[in-house]
Amino acid sequence: MNTHRVRFFTHMIDMDRMLTENKIEKFHRVADEFKKTDQYRWVEDNEIDLKWMEDNVHFAYSKQVILYGDLTPEQYTEYALRFFQHRQEWK
Repeated sequence: MNTHRVRFFTHMIDMDRMLTENKIEKFHRVADEFKKTDQYRWVEDNEIDLKWMEDNVHFAYSKQVILYGDLTPEQYTEYALRFFQHRQEWK
């Protein structure tokens, strides 16, 4: 199936927490922040399989965690119409 990978949310975790929290704790920390967004409700309503990754680049003693998913062409179109913001990286 032809899918489109979309980054739904990024969050910075300070290095101290990156070193002391396990993967489950880090995921829940980021997921709790994601739940505060409009995109979260759309992802839940559309039963998107949410994935996450830790970016290997460190920024000022913190690390970026990214929540993303693969959308069908129809979902991608709907998501773009709802959440696209001009001049912001989102895909």
